[in-house]
Amino acid sequence: QEGLPPVDPQSRGRKAMENDPLLRKANVEVLRRQLKPSEPEGEQSRRSVRVALFTLVSVLTALFVQLQFIWQFYSAPRFVWGCVGACFFISLIIFAVTGSTRRHMATLAWCVAISCAVGVGLGLTAYFRSAIFAHAYTNMRVYTDSAASQPAAVFNDAAIIMFNEGSKVEAAKSVGYKSIEAEGEVYCVAPVVSNTMTDVTPITFWAVGTGCCAKRKQFYCDESTNADAHGGVVLLRPEVLTPPAFRWLLRNEVDRDMYLRAVDLQSAYFGTTSAASPVFVRWFEKPQQFVARYMHEALEFVLEATFV
Repeated sequence: QEGLPPVDPQSRGRKAMENDPLLRKANVEVLRRQLKPSEPEGEQSRRSVRVALFTLVSVLTALFVQLQFIWQFYSAPRFVWGCVGACFFISLIIFAVTGSTRRHMATLAWCVAISCAVGVGLGLTAYFRSAIFAHAYTNMRVYTDSAASQPAAVFNDAAIIMFNEGSKVEAAKSVGYKSIEAEGEVYCVAPVVSNTMTDVTPITFWAVGTGCCAKRKQFYCDESTNADAHGGVVLLRPEVLTPPAFRWLLRNEVDRDMYLRAVDLQSAYFGTTSAASPVFVRWFEKPQQFVARYMHEALEFVLEATFV
């Protein structure tokens, strides 16, 4: 309109911002970014290097601790726990010396400590799942040219028993025991007999396995159907492997109670007699190869847990 002073566009914009809270908030954010100090040159690349370094340190720490458990824990548990303590001590030293002044060093200290704790958990799991069996079998005796009619007391320290040509797994007298306690797992047993045994000779050795047989008279566990197989890997007693406090960590390969129930079922059905202290074995042509698999399984677990 004529006679009115012109309106300043900037003044109009300021009034609109004052009346609109969203515009005020946006303007504050713009000012904050403009006033933010620029990142020093090369800082982003240094940060990337630190992330890569911390990741590498974490992975190597966890891997080192796990390998100590699967390789050393059986024969030198104090040494392994000493390594674990040293790991935590190093992280504490890093944090105490530089953590209060350099934040990225505090992050490194936490990475070392957490990786060490993770390594302990995974290392114990790999040890009790597989490595403990490899070490135990390696430190026990191998018997050769053994007869199925021999008493169990002769093989108290046996890891592997190589039977003579006259010994075999009698699948026709096998049974499968389905355990409700083990969530329906079928525990299979078949007597190991020799041509010198009679129907009334007590059965000392039993080939065993899980989920590898029918209810009666069919047994195909491991290599029991191989005519050239005459080797048995002894199922070790839990007390041979570990103190009572850690037995719950062992996998069901040492669940003797279930196999003993299966033997009782077999004796009732076929009228056989079991020895007072039966020896349970896994049946193979080359049992040493089966024993070696335990350490391979432990290493596979460690590598998958660390890198996958």
